Amino acid sequence: MVQSNLLFGSFLVKENLIGGIAFGGVMALVMTIMDRYFRKNKSLEKNSTVKQQSTIEMPFSYEKTYQLCKESVMYLHKAKVKEENLEEGFILVRTGINIRTWGEVIKMTVSSIENERTLVTIVSKPFVITTMVDYGKNLENVKIISEYLEPVKV
Repeated sequence: MVQSNLLFGSFLVKENLIGGIAFGGVMALVMTIMDRYFRKNKSLEKNSTVKQQSTIEMPFSYEKTYQLCKESVMYLHKAKVKEENLEEGFILVRTGINIRTWGEVIKMTVSSIENERTLVTIVSKPFVITTMVDYGKNLENVKIISEYLEPVKV
């Protein structure tokens, strides 16, 4: 008697289950190695999350700081300003798909402290909200913007 492959015989289920677990384990190992490799090459922390944030105090007027934030976008890879609002003080940026991620969403918020002092908050997170490993890309985005703004304020 010939058994059909559609039957859920114990052997067929066990074989597929073991194959699925093995594939998942290999993929987890490969992704962990890639994550460590990219972080090591970029000198990034090993225990960072995918959502990254930084705050910088700037010694400039609200308008000048806002303009500097817009200029910093050109240093990000494949980045485009998707939305901006000077009155509300935010710039929303989207980066393109690359080999490491499906892209990121970066929000820069400018708030006035005093006449010639402002606060810039930079938040970078994956475009795909279920992303668990970003190979340090969001931290890299925050560092690029911060490194652009830091020398300007001196």
